[in-house]
Amino acid sequence: MEIFVNGPGVSIVAQEIDQATYSYWKNRGLKDLWDYSWNIPDLREDTVFDEDHPSRVSMAVNREADFLGDKSWQEPTFGKWTIAAADYETATVYVEDNGVIEKYRPHDIPHVKHILKPFDVEDENDRTIDYFYTGFSTEIGNWQHKQYSTSVPLGKFRLQIMEVSRRRWIIGLETSQEVDYDMYEETHLDWSYRLHVRNRIFLEDWMKATGLELEYDMFTGNHERDCSNFLIHEPDSREYPKDPA
Repeated sequence: MEIFVNGPGVSIVAQEIDQATYSYWKNRGLKDLWDYSWNIPDLREDTVFDEDHPSRVSMAVNREADFLGDKSWQEPTFGKWTIAAADYETATVYVEDNGVIEKYRPHDIPHVKHILKPFDVEDENDRTIDYFYTGFSTEIGNWQHKQYSTSVPLGKFRLQIMEVSRRRWIIGLETSQEVDYDMYEETHLDWSYRLHVRNRIFLEDWMKATGLELEYDMFTGNHERDCSNFLIHEPDSREYPKDPA
């Protein structure tokens, strides 16, 4: 048995960096930051992909400023705030069981509600986080994909739901049955499961909900850069006006 949650959604991360790392990437510029974020060296047989997409290895990033290392920008790591969420209203749930595929809507599955905990510019010790990095991408495709060795009744699943800017989002899919395959445990690389697509409404909703300044021009004509963006933030520009609701 396999179950998929499919539809449009967002990937967002925020991660603290130090002042030296901020200065390094400010000097290199946003294009280099975009290429550094987008490209991962171990996805290719060599260190050169093409002129528009140099691998991270070929960029010769200073070791002290290489805060992503060999990880995807989306991959959860210690200290990184991450969101991978599908839009509830437009999502579809597919279940394959014994060679038969059935289609469902999210309201067909019981829910567990969660509260958004935004990336905080003050940590648990009331220390102010001055410099940080953000990544944002709007995508369409699979957000959950799990496989089980035996059939699991649909009512045994629980969609993990969060409300953001008066819109519901699916952030997980759980059941007590042991999982044989879980997309998010196997890989955190969205290109295997999703395509990038612009969505201005999603961008505005998440900026209001999180207070993160994620604004960028998604109408440049460069499809990849129109759908994803990466920024570094300094103290004077770290907050976007939060949604009062």
